Amino acid sequence: VAVVPLSRKLQIIPILGFIAVGVLIGPAGLGLLGNSSMDVELGDFGILFLLFSEGLELPFERFSQLAKLAATIGLGQVIVTTVAIAGLVATMGVAGLNPTGESAFIVGCVGALSSSAFVLPVLKANGWEEGRLGVASCAILLLQDLLVAPLLVVVPLVESGQDAAAVVTILLKSAAGFGLVIAAGSVLLRRVFEVVAETRSMDTFVATALFVAVGMGILAEKCGLSNTTGAFAAGVLLAGTNYRAQIKADIRPFQGILLGVFFMTAGATLDPSLALQQWQTVIALVVGLIVLKTTVLGIILRASGFSTLECSRMSVLLS
Repeated sequence: VAVVPLSRKLQIIPILGFIAVGVLIGPAGLGLLGNSSMDVELGDFGILFLLFSEGLELPFERFSQLAKLAATIGLGQVIVTTVAIAGLVATMGVAGLNPTGESAFIVGCVGALSSSAFVLPVLKANGWEEGRLGVASCAILLLQDLLVAPLLVVVPLVESGQDAAAVVTILLKSAAGFGLVIAAGSVLLRRVFEVVAETRSMDTFVATALFVAVGMGILAEKCGLSNTTGAFAAGVLLAGTNYRAQIKADIRPFQGILLGVFFMTAGATLDPSLALQQWQTVIALVVGLIVLKTTVLGIILRASGFSTLECSRMSVLLS
């Protein structure tokens, strides 16, 4: 309850406040918050509602614009950053280790991704969401969210030495799955809310909004995607309806509370004593990763016609 007011008093973003509280009450601190699957899943709902809410801000016309940026800037950023990080890991090693090509690829994939849960609130807080900076950032995050589930499937295949054909097949299945989610949602969602609105029951409307966000997430998982991708797709499909404003208002309290839980569970996984023991390695890796990602994304954005200020802000934010 006190995290947000205290964060504003200290002039830091609330996300850092929630992470700090997670460290304090986690296993490495007071031990009040564990790393149980229940804690993690509860926090994951916060990200799901965040992506659902972001989808509500995107009518299909704007979503088409995001898709074009995702296919160019977003894809370029992921590929170049993955290759750059994997190359450095394979040639130089990390923390004295001698990684294989497969493990270098995995580290590269993970390092290329950014956190929607961290970036989107910062965009909103600074009023950048509606400008070119916000649109391009959302496009990159959208592509990365779409890639999370396929990567979770591809990584074991890479580790086991599967050929490229098997990897491509998995990616094509994921693309087809996303198409199925969109097709099913476009037929069902509008009609569902029309029926619910006729009941004139606020409780039913709120329950339906929550059910749609979670239900589309589950459907996406069945199709080989992440649940946040399904929730985002549901938001996009409902953005063009008359119920958008009411749905956003209804889910906002759940989104804020659960997102706070997510960042506290993330903080609870940190071990300050280990970080202090290996502080030189930690600082070197963090700074190196930020510099590398900032440089790669900055070059891609500059080549795409963004201003120096936009390149600087977006590169640092997504790194």
